[in-house]
Amino acid sequence: MLHSLNDKSFAIKFSTIKALGDIGDSRAIHFIKQLADSDNDPYIKEAALTVFKNLLSQGGVIDY
Repeated sequence: MLHSLNDKSFAIKFSTIKALGDIGDSRAIHFIKQLADSDNDPYIKEAALTVFKNLLSQGGVIDY
């Protein structure tokens, strides 16, 4: 299943994940993990898990 960035829901989720990953703020870890666990779209899930793992590897662990 290919997604189009014209699909607003997909575009918003994907862009948000990418921006949070680019910023690299460890405070985003909780949100990204929650999105990865709750979204059914495999592309969103994969993107969120990739960013989540990258942030964790930078030592960004915060207790919520």
